[in-house]
Amino acid sequence: MSNRECDDDYDRIVAQLGSKYRVIACSDDLQWIVQKKSGEWRSYHFCTSREGVIRWVKGLPEWETVLSLPERFPRRKDRTWAREEHEVDLSGHISTSAAETGSSRGAS
Repeated sequence: MSNRECDDDYDRIVAQLGSKYRVIACSDDLQWIVQKKSGEWRSYHFCTSREGVIRWVKGLPEWETVLSLPERFPRRKDRTWAREEHEVDLSGHISTSAAETGSSRGAS
């Protein structure tokens, strides 16, 4: 996994929207970024709200996956949210702990 936002294997991919678009969490933990693949991944839209992300990705392949984002980009102390019965952190890693325990929020 890479920590460079322009890399295919960036470790904080939040949603892959087909082969040409994706949403990531920025490396500074400040916002979501909508990116387009153009040789390497390029950042186009910077959003701190779910509605902002939706505005830019609605109509793209699999755009509905962003509906599970929290209303606002999580504060530093609250970095997880539930998606499809699994805990998803900003790095994009999925843990089955939520499904196994029935929890809808990450542990503090």
